Amino acid sequence: KIQRAALSNGLKILLTERHELPLVNLWLTFDAGYAADQLGIPGAARLTGTMLTNGTTTRNALQISDELRSLGAHLNAGSSLDSSYVRLSALRPKLDDTLALFADVVLNPNFPASDFEREKKQLLASIEQEQAEPYSMALRVLPGLIYGKNHAYGNPLTGSGTPESVGRITREDLVKFHHTWFHPNNATLIAVGDITMDELKSRLEKQFAGWKQAAPPAKNLAQASLAAKPVVYLIDRPGSQQSLIFAGHAAPPRNNPQEIAI
Repeated sequence: KIQRAALSNGLKILLTERHELPLVNLWLTFDAGYAADQLGIPGAARLTGTMLTNGTTTRNALQISDELRSLGAHLNAGSSLDSSYVRLSALRPKLDDTLALFADVVLNPNFPASDFEREKKQLLASIEQEQAEPYSMALRVLPGLIYGKNHAYGNPLTGSGTPESVGRITREDLVKFHHTWFHPNNATLIAVGDITMDELKSRLEKQFAGWKQAAPPAKNLAQASLAAKPVVYLIDRPGSQQSLIFAGHAAPPRNNPQEIAI
């Protein structure tokens, strides 16, 4: 059974109780993935997700790692096309201390300058690798062909942006991305584990009491125009031993009033 509730600041909560083991797993997801880069700089969402666990205003990355180890907890963060997330697996007896660390990472990341430069170089290296491998080459090109460059889904599906866009990203762009999208009314917390809804709400209210709502900007998710006829695009990669064929098109939107027969 999925239980539903909300905190006083608007954060939606979904809980499924599982009492067989003394574990609580949390997945805090934001409506702010690669598609949000259309309002910023391509690659910023991916870098922001990568660096969320690299330090806060009170803890550096090593302190976070040591604290997680002492608590027997696991924490990671990242981004996908439609969401950014922070995931936590915690032992029930250590839940209060672990939630304090979890809230610190969510609310107070400081994106250390030295780590930022390293992660930026790694992202540029990832783009070079993507541009050399057939599958990722297609993932970089296909969205723009289907949705167009001005659509939120028009950037590379890898989320890595372009060498030009990543070259322009600054640490302040990550701070801006976090301030723009990481708000309780733009998030959902999914919980599974050894806890009741009343217990979970009480602990979350304590940690996120000062987290304020704010209105995120609207992404351009307008209906894409379908191609008038099939089109074939060729990416020439001299020396390849095989050919990779990608076929794709925009599917009907969820609110499509017409019945679709397949």
